[in-house]
Amino acid sequence: MEPGFDICWVDLPKKALVDAQISAEYVAQAVLSLAKRSTTGKVSIIGHSQGAGFNPQWALTFFPSIRSYVAAYVALAPDFHGTLDSTFCKFLPTSICPQSIWQQAAGSHYIRAQNIDGYRALVPTTVIYTSTDEVVTPEVGLTYSSRLDGATIIGVQDLDICGPAKMLGHASMLIDPAPFALAYNALINGGNAIRSDFALTSCVSYPVPPSVDFGATVNLIESAYKDLASGFFPAETVSSAEPPLRKYVCDRYPDQGFSCA
Repeated sequence: MEPGFDICWVDLPKKALVDAQISAEYVAQAVLSLAKRSTTGKVSIIGHSQGAGFNPQWALTFFPSIRSYVAAYVALAPDFHGTLDSTFCKFLPTSICPQSIWQQAAGSHYIRAQNIDGYRALVPTTVIYTSTDEVVTPEVGLTYSSRLDGATIIGVQDLDICGPAKMLGHASMLIDPAPFALAYNALINGGNAIRSDFALTSCVSYPVPPSVDFGATVNLIESAYKDLASGFFPAETVSSAEPPLRKYVCDRYPDQGFSCA
């Protein structure tokens, strides 16, 4: 594929189950570190789920100095406005929900804080989402979770993309050819995908080098879902309530009624 990109990834602490503010701080540091090693002095960010809607956007919001080092931001199935699925934490036994799951509940303190200034694209941003997402909900209607003002927003089921018959779940966004093609187009167009470039053939296939092993990705996803389904989470990741916000949040927004530590 031309042009190509050097790829790095950030291993977030405890698989991003701990306080999402910590994960976001890892992202901010990674941007600064990797930009220094980039031939352009900038990096592009691609994230999925919490790694799209929470960690990068929080980093860009509360650490604005990194924005000049980000050439593009591609968010796959992001939950910028949380998910109704995370409200189940309120009905589970005490201390069984991971901290970041509490934070992803629609209306959480984390989401409120992020969306005061981070409700909009802070760098060139493309959002790619699926209306049949079973994890990030809702993804239909005017208040769909992946909305972000000023971003290029593309639904896989949009009429000019793959259409409403395309069934695509949350995890499948990582391995389906349609979001792959849209994300690549965003990267080569300064962070904003061009809808008219999309080929309908990408709804079913996309030419990739033989070295790309989508099967390995499938295995990783299956492993992650088995961990979630088992209900086992490391003790240091769970809590009985949403973690307090960082002090820098209250310093920036002293009149919002946030509780910080």
